[in-house]
Amino acid sequence: MLLIVGMALLVLWSMWQLQPDRMVRKGPNAWVGMRSPATVASREAWAAAHRAAWPTARTGCILAIALLIAAAIFAIASSGLSQWEIGSLALGAVTVVMLVTFLIAFRRAERAAESVAAQ
Repeated sequence: MLLIVGMALLVLWSMWQLQPDRMVRKGPNAWVGMRSPATVASREAWAAAHRAAWPTARTGCILAIALLIAAAIFAIASSGLSQWEIGSLALGAVTVVMLVTFLIAFRRAERAAESVAAQ
């Protein structure tokens, strides 16, 4: 259960951190955000990239939270698997969901940044 709660907190932090308004205020940086040559080229490209990526990233976070809630319910109700086994399976599922949705979000961010650069 501790693993599930820890992952939920990490996903919620990611969702809070990646909100477009927060990312636009931070501007291009070396630590947080969708960083590529196209997205860090200008503040306008950075803003467009994060606004374009947000819907997909938010969807990934919501799906991950839903998986974690389901895993927590299953961990409480289950007598067959240990909580660590359920937590490990949930961790794997959440990792796949977050990876796939963030890769899609990154590609959308790149396209938006490139369209700003082309103007």
